[in-house]
Amino acid sequence: MTSSMIIVRDLEEQQWVRKQIAGKGYFWLGLMDREDENVWKWVDGTLPVFTKWKPGQPDNWSHGHEEGEDCAGLIHEANWNDFFCTDRIGFICQRAYAC
Repeated sequence: MTSSMIIVRDLEEQQWVRKQIAGKGYFWLGLMDREDENVWKWVDGTLPVFTKWKPGQPDNWSHGHEEGEDCAGLIHEANWNDFFCTDRIGFICQRAYAC
């Protein structure tokens, strides 16, 4: 079985993730815009149909660096925020399973 960074496809998944990470810090999502600025794609190449960005995000704030924030993560209340892809935060993986 292969695994990947978590993909949040809908509100139900978002609510489940929120319960899992409550009070545990920030976590990566499998979402980035590294290839084409402001075109966010999941690690499987699909475009998000559901998002939960924190108000004002993504902002690609470069903090004075040459590159901006191209990777998405979960912050307070499981809202989404863009981060530098080199930031050190937790991660959640998912994998398919057969019944």
